[in-house]
Amino acid sequence: MSEGDTFLHKAIYDISLLIRDPNASPVQGAEEVIRRFCTKELRGVEGGVEGVEDYVANAVVDLVLMSTWSIAATQMGLGNLPVSTWLLQSSGEQGCMSEKGQKGDR
Repeated sequence: MSEGDTFLHKAIYDISLLIRDPNASPVQGAEEVIRRFCTKELRGVEGGVEGVEDYVANAVVDLVLMSTWSIAATQMGLGNLPVSTWLLQSSGEQGCMSEKGQKGDR
């Protein structure tokens, strides 16, 4: 399992805990997790800062949805959705870096 997959599984778990806490802010928590994981490579995203913000917003929504599904799947006795760090890649060229530190690694 790559570093990115480990990150994703841990992030889903952590955000699912925030979702269960009525005093927490899971969306804010997801944004913080995504911003910490992503590297300076995001500076090269087409569209500049606006493009980066779109990328981060999409990744945050994906993380919150996967975390919510994790809770629902556990309660219904279903399996988790298959996850891949490829989902966190922006057009396969820019975005979060894999454990090898290369853009687009899957």
